[in-house]
Amino acid sequence: MIMSEKLTVADFFCGAGGISEGFRQKGFEVVFAMDYWEPAIETHQKNHPEAEHVLMDIKNMDADEIDEIVPDVDIIVGGPPCQNFSRSNKAGKADKSEGLHLIEHFLRIVAWKMEHGDLKYWAMENVPPTANHLKDKYTWEELQLPGEGSDLVIEKKPVHHAVDYGAPQSRRRMVAGNYPELEKRREEDNWKTVQDVFDKLGDPLNPETAPDIIEDPNHDLEIPKEELTDHFYDSREEEYRWKAARRRKEDHGLMGKWS
Repeated sequence: MIMSEKLTVADFFCGAGGISEGFRQKGFEVVFAMDYWEPAIETHQKNHPEAEHVLMDIKNMDADEIDEIVPDVDIIVGGPPCQNFSRSNKAGKADKSEGLHLIEHFLRIVAWKMEHGDLKYWAMENVPPTANHLKDKYTWEELQLPGEGSDLVIEKKPVHHAVDYGAPQSRRRMVAGNYPELEKRREEDNWKTVQDVFDKLGDPLNPETAPDIIEDPNHDLEIPKEELTDHFYDSREEEYRWKAARRRKEDHGLMGKWS
């Protein structure tokens, strides 16, 4: 839904700006982005030049610096690194302390802005197992905030499936926070598939199979075929390369062979 008056967004662990771009396309105004990795900030800055960008490790932000660094916004979003919680990291048995530490620093900012700013909504995405390690609420003291303030209640932490919202991808993510219920764009019998995308794009090795104007299968977007330069080129790998890559992908040493 396009907002008649744009709500402002701050994006933490912003990366190249995928979450920011989703909000921008829906009519929100991304005004702030933070990441500790310089290439990510540089890329986000090119994708969202209108936002203020801060290169910083969130763990180095003291509580009394929050208002100095982070502007008052309507929405805070963030996707902390998920490696600590992923099932592919030591079969899900990796040490969670560093991941939880990052999450708590993110929640500290959320709690402060809920109490002292204009924050209306917040959302934090991560891999589904993260939900098992999130508390239902965090006290002001647990988040090491000065003075007195209200507990931060985790109102919801459901797992959403990307394909339900139009993405041609089987990808599940937990989204914790306090945000309006998400309305599914597609039910299972109407999921978009990668084949749907291929059918729209045409064969990359045979540009003549594609229509002159290529339409996005999900969004009201189109582009002339000759401008879709990243699709129509020979990207095939030599057999010896893909066989070596497949072997490295499947053979995980002590964990045995993966499918």
